[in-house]
Amino acid sequence: MSTLHSILVPIDGSPNDDTLLDFAVERARQSGARITVAHAVDYTVAVLPTPEAMYNPAPLLAALEDESKAMLSAAAQRVRSAGVGSLEVVQLEGAVTAALVDYLREHSFDAVIMGTHGRAGFERLFLGSTAEGVVRSGLVPVFLLRCLDGAACKTPPLERLLVAVDPGGHPKCTGRGRLKMYQGSVATFGLKVYHR
Repeated sequence: MSTLHSILVPIDGSPNDDTLLDFAVERARQSGARITVAHAVDYTVAVLPTPEAMYNPAPLLAALEDESKAMLSAAAQRVRSAGVGSLEVVQLEGAVTAALVDYLREHSFDAVIMGTHGRAGFERLFLGSTAEGVVRSGLVPVFLLRCLDGAACKTPPLERLLVAVDPGGHPKCTGRGRLKMYQGSVATFGLKVYHR
């Protein structure tokens, strides 16, 4: 029976981070998996045409860097205090979705645990969806926790799992291969995957 060996948890500094980390910790306790906590810093935000940035973007860049380090440090402390010994903390650079997908391509993970805000319409059009981008990459199973802005993610007990299997997708992962990949990941949760 397959199990999780490595879990990536992207954080963004929102109140939802603690819920995501706790969910990952529980999975790591069940499987002995290593947790990697990642935060992507998009430095282009600091050089947008504002009077401050046009004059000297260095203080804004430093503030973004410090904020990211503080987030990652707090996350590492939370995971370690929960008793998970195998932990890595990574600061990525660039547009968030691209940075995460590139990192997934370069490293081996069995699953990603991340939040989704469930935005729709114009809000999604302008803000995009990091979760959607990571899911669409098709590189590994992604467990999404629904996070409403200003409220903690909902983490009900897992009883059933819906796995959407696209016969196309990633060239190394056909429909049957993807199903097998998910079966290995969800075995850790004590669940079975049913398919037709």
